[in-house]
Amino acid sequence: MVRKHVGPFFDRQSLVRVSSEQISAFLMVKKREGLATKTITNQLAFLHGLFAYATKRGWIDSNPVSSVDRPRPQGVDPDIRYLDLPQLDALLRAVPDDALGPTERALYLAAAMTGLRQGELIALRWLDVDWPSERLRVRRNYTRQEFGTPKSRRASRSVPLASRVSDELKHHFEGSSYRADQDLVFAHPHTGHPLDASKLRKRFKQALQRARVRLVRFHDVAHASGVDGPPRFQNYADLRRLRAESS
Repeated sequence: MVRKHVGPFFDRQSLVRVSSEQISAFLMVKKREGLATKTITNQLAFLHGLFAYATKRGWIDSNPVSSVDRPRPQGVDPDIRYLDLPQLDALLRAVPDDALGPTERALYLAAAMTGLRQGELIALRWLDVDWPSERLRVRRNYTRQEFGTPKSRRASRSVPLASRVSDELKHHFEGSSYRADQDLVFAHPHTGHPLDASKLRKRFKQALQRARVRLVRFHDVAHASGVDGPPRFQNYADLRRLRAESS
């Protein structure tokens, strides 16, 4: 990656002099060269790790990659693989009965019935749960091991809290060791720190396999309630009605 792509573009330039604009220009050049979006994303992740290390060692003051958006594929995925309601229930039953199980069970249900993305769920705090109004306030996200705020007004929003999700979150709150306003709703049960996104996806896949449910991406679970807008259902009856109308 350094020899074929990063090195030739930056040409031995000092890390201190590399700006976010140059990182964006690098991505554009790679796109014009015809590289796949996934390949370019991997290169961006590599650069982020490189500059994060340099920041940690005190060689530079900040990471110029942090403010650069990941490249997005053209168009919309035509093959979003939804879980139907029996499959969702099977998934929840297949969550392992270990330390992470209660947290993952509440998180999977919240993803399916709120439409929040993985990074938004991981960043959710108890102060973002508006119990009286029965809504979740989406104020930030968690990506590349950093907390950030939504980049648009549309991304910063509130979503209805269905009764089943509300009940599950209350049960989860009572069993959690981290219940302060600033504590994470889906914190790691031993540390209180954010969940590891890659391990979360791996365990999600394993739960799907145990449930004998077709494999879907974690991202697809959120699509059940309309990830690009407000949730379109408040409970299972509403979701059944929605699916009947669209079939």
